[in-house]
Amino acid sequence: MCSGTDSPALVTKALQKALASMSGSGDHVSFEHVFSVEFDPAKQEFLKANFPNCPHLFQDCKQMGRKRAFDVLTGEPQQIPGGLDVLVAGFSCKDLSMMNSYRKTLSEMGSSGSTLRGCLDYAERYRPRLILLENVWAIAKANTCGFRQVDLVMEGLKARGYAAGYKLMNTCDYYLPQIRHRIWMWAIRIDEHLPPNAGGSEHLARMEWATRRIEPRFNEILRGLEEPCSLHFDDYMLEDDNPEIRAYIQLMKAKGRRCVMNKKKGAKLDWTQKYDSHRTGHDYQYERPYTAVRDAEFLKVLNERETELVDLKCLDILNEQGFDPRTHPMLWELSQSVERVPGTRVRRDRQNYATCILPGMLWHSSRHRWVLGIEKLALQGIFAEDLLDTDFSQKLLGDLAGNAFTTTVCAANLLAAIVCADDLSQFFAAA
Repeated sequence: MCSGTDSPALVTKALQKALASMSGSGDHVSFEHVFSVEFDPAKQEFLKANFPNCPHLFQDCKQMGRKRAFDVLTGEPQQIPGGLDVLVAGFSCKDLSMMNSYRKTLSEMGSSGSTLRGCLDYAERYRPRLILLENVWAIAKANTCGFRQVDLVMEGLKARGYAAGYKLMNTCDYYLPQIRHRIWMWAIRIDEHLPPNAGGSEHLARMEWATRRIEPRFNEILRGLEEPCSLHFDDYMLEDDNPEIRAYIQLMKAKGRRCVMNKKKGAKLDWTQKYDSHRTGHDYQYERPYTAVRDAEFLKVLNERETELVDLKCLDILNEQGFDPRTHPMLWELSQSVERVPGTRVRRDRQNYATCILPGMLWHSSRHRWVLGIEKLALQGIFAEDLLDTDFSQKLLGDLAGNAFTTTVCAANLLAAIVCADDLSQFFAAA
């Protein structure tokens, strides 16, 4: 549900292939892609092109607790499938992200709360055996009262008859060169059918007991699957003379991109005032070390705000970190404002890692170009050779990458969940 790229389907395909090669036969394990859920029409087209064998593509996660929901493939309501072994879902992070200046709580039922409600409603009605959920790390950040929004998710899963836990995970610890902190939540069904006392103190105590019993084992498996990435993010980039790179540069040049000069609603300063203040505060005067290159092609793909921003960040890094981003490769998320550009402050032992892939525009400091959407997908472990059709705009592919599940982290959680579910089943069978 709501992964955009359906990367879990790619994960299960890879796992099936790997396990078959280990056992010498594909008969031992197989996965079936039962349905997808995606609201965005452009992303729906991506899913239809790349997963043609998926029988259902439902439109709205909020409807998934019903008996029927609108299916994009048929253009009419269809019966919602049940009997799943695994449900993998990502509820909206817009209201929860620390990048959002107007954050909401899950209980305020913004897009994050309403999409989570759809996932929980599906779990309550259809009872999948395993559930994996992913969201931004801020969901586990405590407020002034010590309350964490992830506690609401855990409470909701346990009240529906699941042992449930969560762990903060980082993509760079699982084979890929990207710093991406995400909370991965897991749930293992204890009661096949909800008992009459579901949600009561005795029932919740039983779920808590099951969680405490299996959580150490779950985390042990995740630790055992860790492998810090030794590759550089540049290893995932296309060559600069690649036809796709050249075509994208020509497209950006032809657009004649301009920036919005008006202040956003509620903002105290517009971007020119913020950037002038940054220059004055750091005594940069009129220095422009990054863009002071006559007739450079890359200047034609940046708008006025981005041109000023790359100069300011270049000066910041030269003065504060002591190396030159014009020759030292870095990835900068230029859709953010001057005081918080992801990718400009990276630990020295993690210089080979990309900043967290977001739906915005990512700039390569030493190659002096935008990172393509297909390259962003690769940093999420979704490679062009694994997809049937990549003939979509780079903007859409980048947006998909920014919201996708990292395949390696998803695989680790899926393996841990399968093993732990089997352990719990054997324990309750013997009890």
